[in-house]
Amino acid sequence: MWASDDQRLLIGLLAAAHDGDELGFTALLNGVSRARLRLAIRSLVEVVVAGQLAAEEEPGTARAGLAREAVALEARP
Repeated sequence: MWASDDQRLLIGLLAAAHDGDELGFTALLNGVSRARLRLAIRSLVEVVVAGQLAAEEEPGTARAGLAREAVALEARP
């Protein structure tokens, strides 16, 4: 996969998850390695953390909670 393929995968997964499109979500994951999915999840976490840091009144107040959620998500089998 090229970087643009990774970006398309991430955007597709976000759209499918947002729309509750289980078939689309599953289809997008077909053939995607666990390592590639982990990279996509890390990219998503970075976007969420950056957005949260920009939006919160006291920088860093929500970061620990987001980090815990990211670690828990990544640790799932």
